[in-house]
Amino acid sequence: MKPDGVLVAPLQPGRPGGRRLAMGGSIILAIAAGWSLLIYLAAVSEGGRGPVRLSSMLSCSGFIMATALVVLLVGVFRRRAERRVFHPTRSNPAEAASLRSLHWPAGKRGGPQASFEVRELAGQGLRCVLDADLVGWVAEIPLPEGLIEPQEFMPGRPEGSIRTAFFVLLTIPVALVCSVILTVAAWGNVAPWVALTLGALLLALMVGTTLTSHPKLQRRLASVPILGRLTRGEFGKKRCLVGPGWIRRGSQIWKAGEDVLIIRRRAWVSQHDVLEVMIAGGAGRVRWTVAGTPDPMLQRLWRCWMHPDPRPEFASSDLS
Repeated sequence: MKPDGVLVAPLQPGRPGGRRLAMGGSIILAIAAGWSLLIYLAAVSEGGRGPVRLSSMLSCSGFIMATALVVLLVGVFRRRAERRVFHPTRSNPAEAASLRSLHWPAGKRGGPQASFEVRELAGQGLRCVLDADLVGWVAEIPLPEGLIEPQEFMPGRPEGSIRTAFFVLLTIPVALVCSVILTVAAWGNVAPWVALTLGALLLALMVGTTLTSHPKLQRRLASVPILGRLTRGEFGKKRCLVGPGWIRRGSQIWKAGEDVLIIRRRAWVSQHDVLEVMIAGGAGRVRWTVAGTPDPMLQRLWRCWMHPDPRPEFASSDLS
């Protein structure tokens, strides 16, 4: 059963990686273009000798440039599709008409305010726009009764099991090479045990950072002091507090009845592993990632935002 204050709609699944593809394609394209220009200038300076070799090398560079251009275009289109709120080919509820111009912020730093887009929806008593696949999950979460204390909300940096395994397999050889280079570079300047320790620490850091992105570890370490903030990528960032009907991050405050929370799935990943969250309103737009529906931080956020007795006036008080 759908809880009160929730609008169920076909949301566009998150498709991460568009920015990386676009940046990677741009870099490779620039390198290939520069390499082709150097080859051409070198051939001209030598009087045009070696036409066969010049032709084959330019053909190879052209192929690389064409491939990089395709990667760049795929990244650009994926990034544009990822920023949509609603699925482009499915019918959307009439209540969500005002949100059609709303987009997910391009980065985790957030985006400008979206008070116009969410004002009409929030005025109807709706606090959250939810993907249809998540209705069963929110129906099982009991909402608290009475006043609750403000609590810290920490977004995560989870990756699906397959992506985590791929990154581990990719990271281990890179980490081994980097640790060997560091050890060799330090061997003649410090004691051998210090050089070996530095190399081992670098290896453990790179592999450990990759392993802790697994959703299960993200969830289990969330409540551990210091370590939880480190593994979830929140160390040194602005603290985010949630209370009954409000969210505060630094000087930004979102309030139930004025702003809207949006939760969607990520493409090709189970909802138990990764979900994406956006809070949008007069204080701006911010996107977060959480470690799926079992994530205690997501459940904390949901219980506070959907609290039956919202007290947004407490968001600016010293009590929070």
